[in-house]
Amino acid sequence: MSDNRPRCTILVVDDDPMLLNLIQKCMKKEGYLTAGTRTGEETAEWLSRNRADLMLLDFRLPDMDAEELAGILAENGDLVPYIVFTGHESVQTSVRMLKKGARDYLMKDGSFLELLPTVVDQILEQLEKERKLAETEAKLREMFVQVEKSRDDILSIMNTLRIGTAMTDENGLLTFISKMCKLIVGEEGVIGNHWESTCPFKQTDKSLKLRTSREQARKDIRERRGTGRPSLLDGCRNQGRPAQFPGKDIFLL
Repeated sequence: MSDNRPRCTILVVDDDPMLLNLIQKCMKKEGYLTAGTRTGEETAEWLSRNRADLMLLDFRLPDMDAEELAGILAENGDLVPYIVFTGHESVQTSVRMLKKGARDYLMKDGSFLELLPTVVDQILEQLEKERKLAETEAKLREMFVQVEKSRDDILSIMNTLRIGTAMTDENGLLTFISKMCKLIVGEEGVIGNHWESTCPFKQTDKSLKLRTSREQARKDIRERRGTGRPSLLDGCRNQGRPAQFPGKDIFLL
């Protein structure tokens, strides 16, 4: 266990008091906090009131086996990551327990106590990586929700503008057109087309006549002059090419 890692609590479950004591001493030597229980019922009671980072679980207990106990703990919402150990080798049992969610399956042989600290360290490191990954995924989901909300707000604003606006993807394909754009270029089959094939000069010129008077056009130019923002007429004078807003994906027709 590294010195800068928060101290973890290991719950040891074994009905053999001597082995239970040896495992706890082994874990304490590695810097872990420990607790011990000897039956399935006692373990379930302890976990209902406490929290462990990892459980070392003997497969055979006086009142139930590890598989049954794991099921009870999962049903109660108290199941923690666990390693199963046993004195009776069984490939079928080990495979079944690993499928049930055990992090590892160890034999109680002569090298058991020597091997255990390494296995515990590896499992806890993996759990920490999984925790950080889950946190990152949660933050990304939250960011995605905020981005989608911001996008919805932008699209809503775009729909209220008296200037036609549209949005493209990185390939120049239209992904959104405002209500004003729909009056200009139509609505059928526009989304998914490239903006160059959808916004020719003659349609842009026509759109000016449809949407605004000369006075409104002059007002638009006055409002935008000196701001660095493109005007409606800029797009028309530019042969129908989109007048770019700051940011490559939003443009005016």
